Amino acid sequence: ILKTEMSKREPVLERYYDLFKFIPHPRLKIHYALKANYNPGLMKLLLEAGANIDAVSPGEVEYALRLGFSADRIIYTANNMTDEEKRLWYDFLQQYPVKIYKQRIIGNYIVDFYCAKARLVIELDGSQHYEPHEMEKDAQRTAYLEAYGIKVLRLPNNEVMKNFTGICEYIDQ
Repeated sequence: ILKTEMSKREPVLERYYDLFKFIPHPRLKIHYALKANYNPGLMKLLLEAGANIDAVSPGEVEYALRLGFSADRIIYTANNMTDEEKRLWYDFLQQYPVKIYKQRIIGNYIVDFYCAKARLVIELDGSQHYEPHEMEKDAQRTAYLEAYGIKVLRLPNNEVMKNFTGICEYIDQ
């Protein structure tokens, strides 16, 4: 049936069908880099095949969400952490006894850090977050996350460099 449906679609999709049929075990997952091809027909095929999407920008995450991929099937792999986020991640959160994720997708948002067990989001806010328009967006984002029972901890990112020990102690409380 899938092959018949594929033949009705674009020829390029036929090659993806051929690739999918060689996957040796049903528990293996397809991971597809979204930047390789934005073809909506291919995206629908990947969605139906249970693929995960590798997104490297917020725009790609938004596109995958619009196409029907759930947040747990989108892997955000951008390596665009600020120096403060890197410091907090590599020197504290990565080794924390409870699992903490960096740059995690929750609903329509990408949060800096997320601890599922504590239902806690940690956001490091740069100076732009103190502009009125950005403060309004942050308030909407916080309300969205809190509606799902997630506590949002907002910290000024300059404090990470100035008072690293204090920031770590505060998070640890």
